[in-house]
Amino acid sequence: MAWTRLCSREELPPVGKARLCEIAGKEGAVVKIALLRTESGLFALDDHCPHRSGPMSEGLVDAEGGTIACPWHQWNFDLATGACKNIPGQKIRAFQVVEKEGFAGIDL
Repeated sequence: MAWTRLCSREELPPVGKARLCEIAGKEGAVVKIALLRTESGLFALDDHCPHRSGPMSEGLVDAEGGTIACPWHQWNFDLATGACKNIPGQKIRAFQVVEKEGFAGIDL
């Protein structure tokens, strides 16, 4: 895996919010990542809900509960693991976020 920049420190979302980051994946494909910030730190998830591909970067962040809700059908996902809280067995890919050299990034 290779560390991939998502955004600069200045472009990080405010606490309790998410933003969309688009990065180059394998063979030039665009990979969409929802980058979220809470008081506990930064989290990154695949931007597509497994239900109907709702944009997780537009979801409602529950910082205290450590979840984000899909804006289309309110499926709730754990920020750290990507596990769905209200539909057992469903999950989205979660990434560990690393801050270095003024940037936030993930291993992709």
